[in-house]
Formats: sequence, structure tokens, C-alpha cells
Amino acid sequence: MSIKLMSQVWEIEWPTQSHLLIALKLADYANDDGGKVWPAVSTIAAQAQCSERTVQNVLKAFRNCGLIRTLKPGGGSTPTIYQLNVLLLGKLAGAKARLAGKADAIEMPEEPTETGATVAPLHEAAPVQMERPTGATDGDRGAKLLHPNHHKEPSREPPSPPSPRGCGGRRGREIDDMIFKLRTPERADVFDVLLEPIARRLEIAAPDPAFALGQLADWAARFPRDVLAAARDRVLEKRKATAKPADIEDALKTERKAHEDNAIVATAPIIFEGGPLWKQALVALAAINRLEAEHVRGQGKVTRKHLEKMGVRL
Repeated sequence: MSIKLMSQVWEIEWPTQSHLLIALKLADYANDDGGKVWPAVSTIAAQAQCSERTVQNVLKAFRNCGLIRTLKPGGGSTPTIYQLNVLLLGKLAGAKARLAGKADAIEMPEEPTETGATVAPLHEAAPVQMERPTGATDGDRGAKLLHPNHHKEPSREPPSPPSPRGCGGRRGREIDDMIFKLRTPERADVFDVLLEPIARRLEIAAPDPAFALGQLADWAARFPRDVLAAARDRVLEKRKATAKPADIEDALKTERKAHEDNAIVATAPIIFEGGPLWKQALVALAAINRLEAEHVRGQGKVTRKHLEKMGVRL
């Protein structure tokens, strides 16, 4: 169960109550990354109090507008496994979007809302009005939409700045779509820390950017997060408009070597003058025994065993 995703579902005004209840059921099954969603159609229908045909139509609408994608088709007694698009769901919730449409189709907003936030869908769709009075009636179905804040007055808070992660226009939608398709649980750290920030700031100079990023993600999955973060900063500092996959790969190799060198230094039995731990060792030792620190300074080296004997741990 993902309370976070369920809360986001509540923030969106859906075309019908069935869309809302089925979206809630999918979020109920999902983890916070939008994965592990495999409720059977019959289960959703029973808990959303609608027919299985309605569930199938709503799932079709969710797939077509980019809210979910099929990871593994079901068959027989095996349910279909879905992935929720947490990026798009979060944007819709942040904008408190009102979605129009019908049972098997949803029109996604693509214009700025009245609060100034922009919703960038994964698929082209006609713009719709983002706000309406709460408690309004769905004209197509004649049913009052269910919303947890139907008794509250419309928000009069100051405008919110756009999300720093998004980039607008056609390119922003293409990046959203690409990341949604490529970001699997195994690649989550690589995309969150390294590849997504680069792709949103720089154009990936490759014949097939999606294929190149997918290959990089699989290769870089072995690296720790601090190496990924350092490589990201290196690429963004050196590249201004475009980045080749080779640039990202070189940055990863450089930062991995630095990481390994630091690990070797951190465990080396002898600390030499001029090394990265030399000053730190002298300061720590001087705080315990100033005369011993002066003696070590004159020697130009000190063993880690001697430091530990003096009570210094680096």
C-alpha cells in the first residue's frame, strides 16, 4: 500500500467516480515507486462496486493517457502486472487537475493551471479547464463526483512555483515518457541521482537517446549513490547544452577511481605527510597530546596503529 500515491489520487478530480475508485485501488496495491500492482479485474470490480467491463474500460483509459503501463500481461489465473506513472500522477495532484473524458478515455491537461503549476502529460491531448467548483456534477454520467474536500472553500493560497524537475513543452513530455518507460526498480537510483537530472538539463547527443540511457543505466547500477552524484555534478559542470553517453561514462569512471582511491587511503596502515588524512591526523593527535603531534610532524609519517594507541580514530 502506498499512502503517498493514494493521497495524490484524492487530489485529482476524475471524470467519474469509477475512475477515482479504481485509481485508489491501484495505488492501494502499489509501492511508493508505483510498482507491484497486480490486482485482478474481478477484485477491483468488487471493491470499486462496478462491473468488470467498467474496470477494463478505465484501465484502458489509464494506459492510453500514460497513467499506467503494462509490465507483464496476464493470462488465465495470472493477473496483469502494472506500473503506475508516479511522475505524472504527482504533477496532476500538485496542480489539483480536473480531468475530463469518459469511461475508456481521459483528456489530459497540458496548459498552466490557475495556480501557475504546469502539468506535462506523456501523450498529446486537448487542453481542459483545470478548476471547477467543488461538488460539481459530471455532465456525462449525472453522478456527483466523490472528493474528500468537497466541503471546503476553493484555495486562495499564493501561486506555487513550477516543479524544478520538470521542463515544459514538447521536449518535457518526451523526457517524461522516456524516463517512465526506462525507469525500472533496478534502475531507480541511477535515474533519480544521475540520468534524469542530466536528461532534463542537457540534450543527449545519441542516435537513440532512450537506448543509450537504458544501456548506461544497466551498466551504472553497480555504482554507489555518491559516485553517481559526483558523476552527475561533473557532467553538468562541464557540459552546457549537450552530453554524449561517452561523457557520462567517462565521468562515472573518473569518479569511481576517485572513490576507490579514497577508500584505499582511508584504510592504509601508514599515513604520510601531504596525504589527504595527514592534517586531520595531526589535529586530532594535537588535541590529545601536543608534544606527540609535534614529534609525528617531524617524522613525516605515522602508523594508524600508533594513532589508535593514542586514542585517535579516523
